[in-house]
Amino acid sequence: MFHFIFGGIHLEGRKETTRGKPMALLEVAPKQVILPMSMHAGAPCAPTVTVGQAVELGQPVGRSEEGMVIHASVSGTVSAVEPRPHPGGGTCLAVVIDNDGKNTLWTAEADVHADYERMSAEQIVRRITEAGITGMGGKGLPTGEKLAAAWNKVDTLIINAAESEPYVTADHRLLLERGEPVLIGAQILKKAVGAHRAVIAVEGNKLNAVEVLERRRARRKIDVDVCAVPSRYPLGAEKQIVKTATGREVPPGGTAMDVGCVVINAATTFAVYQALVKDRPLTHRAVTVTGGTMIRPRNFWVPIGTPMRELVEASGGFREKAAILFTGGPMTGAALARAQFGVSDAVRDAIRWHTTGRPGMTLLEKIIYMADYIEPTRNFSGVEQLRKLAYEDLDRAMLLGLEMSIEENRNYGNEIHQNSVSARDWFQKLVT
Repeated sequence: MFHFIFGGIHLEGRKETTRGKPMALLEVAPKQVILPMSMHAGAPCAPTVTVGQAVELGQPVGRSEEGMVIHASVSGTVSAVEPRPHPGGGTCLAVVIDNDGKNTLWTAEADVHADYERMSAEQIVRRITEAGITGMGGKGLPTGEKLAAAWNKVDTLIINAAESEPYVTADHRLLLERGEPVLIGAQILKKAVGAHRAVIAVEGNKLNAVEVLERRRARRKIDVDVCAVPSRYPLGAEKQIVKTATGREVPPGGTAMDVGCVVINAATTFAVYQALVKDRPLTHRAVTVTGGTMIRPRNFWVPIGTPMRELVEASGGFREKAAILFTGGPMTGAALARAQFGVSDAVRDAIRWHTTGRPGMTLLEKIIYMADYIEPTRNFSGVEQLRKLAYEDLDRAMLLGLEMSIEENRNYGNEIHQNSVSARDWFQKLVT
């Protein structure tokens, strides 16, 4: 089945270097993993382990009051429980585990869960929550929470396998290599929300994945539809995927549930299969390491918390110094903003300076910097004070934010960007 999308833009995919490369394990396991206690939307988890404690693969190491759980992605010894830089910005309390290389499985709760086919929707959601599964393609909303909210309010489950971001091919490989588990995961999720229909939406530049899914679906008689959609950006966004897969239009300010749909990412769906069928919590995920400067671009299946430097090393390192590094897809970056979208210099500069700041920042640049620094998922120490000050005196909030950022980086021995120092000095003169 082929569906059409209205709007969007055609981008050069640049997926050729990795789309044909199977997911590989790291040839050298990470020496250490760093597990932020906030890998999801909502209140962060509190560590449930202490420094020096031995842990096993899959053992809970953090838990929130809402029931979110974070699990050890390797076995080894907890070497630190301390604030560490967070990929989303600022710092976050993290559990650091020194890997013993044994991958000893945690067996405290092995074989205690019922056959998923006999589970009620409530039991499925509870197991998904216990497994620590969170959205792996968007805002990071805990999956159990999202499913519970959708129960009996939706008739259609959409598995978002569009992967419209340039370069990234991790979900594509997941569909090719784990297509049947993704289909079964979709069937489980369909039951969890009480939907009448489930559909996996795949971009047309992945027709080999569509063929794999169709064959597996027919062979196992799995009641999940597969549809191919044209390759346009931002098809991965919730409103676009709903419109494309169902023809329904999410109202302004609304969500997919307002039109009877719930959208789950393909990687999340595979994690649901792992939890319900294999009784494995979320500890690993697929990632793509690629770009023009990489010597050996690759797809990996890695423990969550693997340091980026080890992924780069496993890909052969850089041919030359990288101009910019992205975590996630590149379309959020300033480097592509003018080239692909033709945005004004003012907007481009606001994106460019939103992490370091600079002397003489414009009002727009200050707003973008502060909006990113204090957005709702940030939970670092002092963020509430900064949020309050931002509405009272933006310049003083900028000064405080820059001082906090500089202090954090200094505490961790990181090099301080000169633009941040110059910006702080400029704001000090401005507010005194």
